[in-house]
Amino acid sequence: MPFDNKSILFMAFFLVSLVLVIVPLEVNVGFAIRFVLILIALLLDIAAFSTRYYTYFMMKLFKMKGRTVVLNSDDPFILAPSGNAIISRDGSVVYASAFVKIPVYRSATEMTNEEKVEFSSLFGRIASISKTPVKISSQLYVINKDEYINKITMKLNQAEEKYTASENDKTTPRNMAERIRGEVTMWRNLLDNVNRSQSKALLAYAMVTGSGGTEEEAVNIAVQDAEEIASGISAILGISTDLVSGTELLTLIEPDYMIPTATISERIRQKTMEEGM
Repeated sequence: MPFDNKSILFMAFFLVSLVLVIVPLEVNVGFAIRFVLILIALLLDIAAFSTRYYTYFMMKLFKMKGRTVVLNSDDPFILAPSGNAIISRDGSVVYASAFVKIPVYRSATEMTNEEKVEFSSLFGRIASISKTPVKISSQLYVINKDEYINKITMKLNQAEEKYTASENDKTTPRNMAERIRGEVTMWRNLLDNVNRSQSKALLAYAMVTGSGGTEEEAVNIAVQDAEEIASGISAILGISTDLVSGTELLTLIEPDYMIPTATISERIRQKTMEEGM
C-alpha cells in the first residue's frame, strides 16, 4: 500500500521527535540540552498531528529549498502617454491593457428575482461581444476627500475671521453678525459630516489586453478592442460607456489610489485628537 504525503510527513515528524526523547535518556547530557531536545520533540509532535490539515502547505514549504528568488526593480507597468492604458513588457513583446467604465445605476438589492436573472443574462451577452478575452469586474475604492476638505476648511477659516472682525467692530449690525455666525456654524457642521466617515465608491469595468512589438502598436490594439467592447456594452445595457483614463485608471490597479494614504492619515490624526480629548 503506497504512502501518501500526509502519512510520510506524520511518520517523519513522529520518528524524529521519538529519537529526540530517547537520546537524552540514553546519553548523559546536561539539563539545559535535555530540556531543549524535549521542547523540540514536543514541537515536532504538534507538527506531526498538524499534517492532517496543513500537508499541502508543508510540502510547498519543503520544496522551496534551493529555489532562487529574483527581485526585479523594474516597474510592473507604466501608464501610456495617452493616459488611457497601462503598458508592460515581457521580453520583446509589449502588452497594453485598456479599461471600459460600466456605469451601474441600480443595486441588486433593489431588483426582483426576475430582474436579477435578466441583468445576469445581459452581462452574459457582454462577455460574448468580443473575440478577445475580456475581464469584467468591479473595484471598491475610498474616495479621496482631502481636496474637498481643504476647500471647506478654507471657507470655515474665512467665515471665522469675518465673525471675529464683526465681534470686534461695534458698528456691525446685529443681524449681519448673526448671519456670519450662522455661516460659521454651517461650514463647521459640513466639515464634521464629511470627516465623520469614509466615502466609498464602486466602479464596474471591463478590461481588455492587446499585444504588439511596440508600445504604440499594443496600445492601439487594446484601445480599439476596448472601444468595440464599450459600443457593445452601450447597446446591450442602454448606457453611456467611456474608456477609463488618468487617475481613475490607477484607482483600479494601484493600492495608493484605491485607499489614499492622505485620507487615511487625516482620519488617524483626527481619531488621535479625539482620543486625547
